[in-house]
Amino acid sequence: MFNFSKKPKPSAREMYRHGDLLITRINAVPQSAINITSKVIAEGETSGHKHMLVGQATVRILPGRDADNKIIERVERGDVSINRIPELYFNAFEDVKLMHEEHKMLDLPSGSYKVTKEREFNPFEDLATGVLD
Repeated sequence: MFNFSKKPKPSAREMYRHGDLLITRINAVPQSAINITSKVIAEGETSGHKHMLVGQATVRILPGRDADNKIIERVERGDVSINRIPELYFNAFEDVKLMHEEHKMLDLPSGSYKVTKEREFNPFEDLATGVLD
């Protein structure tokens, strides 16, 4: 016999906010993503402050082009600022912390995550730009 009084709970995606970043828990990082050595997922352009993972985690990016349509080769050499990478992912192999000088520390459980960087749209200039701490 079915019990129609109990509705199944919709599967809600876990989301976290850390300054201008939206961090969404996902099932898996895309297989085409490549590892980078840095644990910094965003930097302040003027202040130098960083959103940095502390703990066992690997930051990954999708190969392709950055926000200025330049080919992404390597982030480590300084060819591309981490802020110019449109899609950023990370695997946390244990519970990790996300730190930034101007925000509270954020505890994240182990898992796979996608990082979305906040953007703002100017309708007068028909221009979308990234928002940076």
